[in-house]
Amino acid sequence: MRFTIISHACLLIEHADKKLLIDPWLSGSCYWRSWWHFPPAHNIDALLDEIDFIYLTHEHFDHFHYPSMRRFSKDIPIYVADFPTKGMVDGLESLGFKHIYPLAHGETTTLSDDLKLTSYQSRWLDDSALVVEAGDTTLFDMNDAKFPDEVLKKLSSKHNGIDFMLKSHSSAQAYPHRYTSNNPNDLSYRPKEDYVIEFLHTAQTLGTRYAIPFASNVCFLHPETFEQNIHSMNPASIRDFYNKDEHNFNLEIMLPGDVWDASDGFDIKPNDVFSNPQALLEKMREEVAPKVAAQIEYEKNKVLDFETFKSYFETFLKSLPLPLSFLFRVKTAYLIPGEKESWWVLDFSKRCVTQHDEKPTDVVSISSVTPGLLQDAIEKTIVNFLEISMRVRVEIAPGKVFQHFIARELLAMYEQGNFPLQKNMQMHFIRAWLRRRDELLAYGVQVLKKGKKGFLPGKARP
Repeated sequence: MRFTIISHACLLIEHADKKLLIDPWLSGSCYWRSWWHFPPAHNIDALLDEIDFIYLTHEHFDHFHYPSMRRFSKDIPIYVADFPTKGMVDGLESLGFKHIYPLAHGETTTLSDDLKLTSYQSRWLDDSALVVEAGDTTLFDMNDAKFPDEVLKKLSSKHNGIDFMLKSHSSAQAYPHRYTSNNPNDLSYRPKEDYVIEFLHTAQTLGTRYAIPFASNVCFLHPETFEQNIHSMNPASIRDFYNKDEHNFNLEIMLPGDVWDASDGFDIKPNDVFSNPQALLEKMREEVAPKVAAQIEYEKNKVLDFETFKSYFETFLKSLPLPLSFLFRVKTAYLIPGEKESWWVLDFSKRCVTQHDEKPTDVVSISSVTPGLLQDAIEKTIVNFLEISMRVRVEIAPGKVFQHFIARELLAMYEQGNFPLQKNMQMHFIRAWLRRRDELLAYGVQVLKKGKKGFLPGKARP
């Protein structure tokens, strides 16, 4: 096996004259010009026609990047996790891909000779990790996936040990840095250091030989989010934490263009990009300024009206299981700027949306988003992606942060096709979850032990 880091979460694996590309975000930006590669991606334009297979871990744009996917032949085989819902398959079909192969949870497929893939789904929303076995080497590309310790141990045993673990190590959520609350405790549940601690703990539990920080090397170049760069936990941060204790694995920092080969080992180029990132960030911001300005102009021309908002969110609220109306009696709101500010309120109990001219005092949270951006997200059915973009600010009512998290999770599940439940009560949906029973049981035990803290935001869809 030979593997090369291409970008943030893009990995090229070569074995026996075959090339597998995982999560190709090759250039440009995502999430409404907020996210950009940092450091820049390794250029593989000359190899695009040589890629034999692609695997996509999940549907977030920094993994399933539509502009990058359009550069590939529509005849290339695409592998995805066989999620309970079909959003990724639908997205690939909309791009014209003809050969799409969903892999069930824990299913192994052989691509050629001794090159094997095993897909594992993670958490209750659509996310997956991939084990790649080639020759005597086993690589576990976790990306953003999270698993309970018991599941990690079983997985490692099933594959006779893991040689390389690649995993995210920094927050990609608006929480807590884009949140405010009069209760400081509301902003303390997921400090940025937690992601590094989780990375190290996962590697230790998995028993991997090498742990490689991955799927977190991005920067934020939109004027609304540029300040978020100071909150990123870069690989150098992990090195500092790693050096504090003894571990049963080796930490290797690999950046775009760095390679590991079964014959020659690591080929890692000297790079001090994280020692003083501000100069490079300023330079990059200047370079992409015209594209960001075009995005801002595009959003200015988008008109958000209450009836569109009301129709979208009432459809969401009415798709939720009826018992939630009695169990989850909360309200959330969006602040809409204008000549006179307006608050548009979602009532989960009454399953309706109302408009208010004064700031409501009975809501668990108030989200502020550029109107044109919110309109665009509604049109594309990806309002939950606003959290990932960082282009949202959220005011939390004291002590109500977990209610906000639950409301956010429900919206993400709706936009991914999980609601209404009756449309998913089919054998495919049921089989997909049954295959994950060990993981679900482990998560149930985790939530019982930790209470509310067992329900914390992870990357992208908390």
